[in-house]
Amino acid sequence: MSMSARTRPEAQAPPEFFYNETEAKKYLHSTRMIEVQAAMSERALEMLCLPEDTACLLLDVGCGTGLSGETLREEGHSWIGVDISADMLRAAKVREADGDLIHRDMGRGMNFRQGVFDGAISISALQWLCYSNDNNEDPRKRLTVFFQSLYKCLRRGARAVLQFYPQVLGQPDGFSVYKLPCCTASSVCMRPSSLECTQRPPCSFASGSLLGSALAVPAVPRSSPVMRVFEA
Repeated sequence: MSMSARTRPEAQAPPEFFYNETEAKKYLHSTRMIEVQAAMSERALEMLCLPEDTACLLLDVGCGTGLSGETLREEGHSWIGVDISADMLRAAKVREADGDLIHRDMGRGMNFRQGVFDGAISISALQWLCYSNDNNEDPRKRLTVFFQSLYKCLRRGARAVLQFYPQVLGQPDGFSVYKLPCCTASSVCMRPSSLECTQRPPCSFASGSLLGSALAVPAVPRSSPVMRVFEA
C-alpha cells in the first residue's frame, strides 16, 4: 500500500470519529484551511450557475463547521447543512453559522421533500462513502442511496457540485454509474496550488451499481481535488 493511501483520513477512521473535537478546532483557527475551504466553496457556487440576483435555497452536504455555508450566505442564499460529525456541527454553532444544521449520515440518504433545493454543494465529503467501516456497510449501496436521494431533493434543472479527493485514477468518471437517467455530469480537475480548474468533457449518467475497474488503478495523492457537476 502506498504512503498516500495509508495516510488518507478516510483510511484512518470513520468520519464521525476522525472529525472529532480536536479536528473541528482546526477549522475554527487554521487560516490555511479556512482559505482553501472558502476558495473551493466559491468555485462550487460559481459552477451551480444560479440565476443572478435571485436568493436560492441550497444544500451543503458535509457542511462541517459551516465555512461553505458562510460563502453561500455572503452571496445572498439560504442554506441547510448536513454532517455526520456532531463535533463539527457544534463548532459550526460556535461560529454562529446561520444555516439550519442537521446531524445525518449522507450514506443513509438526504431526507428532504422532493425538489426543495435550487442546488447543492459538497466540499471534501463524497470520498468518505467509498470506504466501509464494518461488515454491514456496502459503499456501493451507500453511494446509490446518496445519489438517488440527492437527485430527488433537487428541483429539475438544478445542479449539484461535489468536490472530493479521488483515491484512484478514473474514480471521478466511475461515480457516473450512480446517476439517474436524464442527468448529465462533467468533471473539473482542481490544481491544489492555485485552485485553477481544467474542464473535462461532459458525460451522461447511466443506471449502474459499482465503480468498475477504478479500484484497480494506481492511487492518487490526496492533494489533487476534483469537482464533479451533476445536473438534475
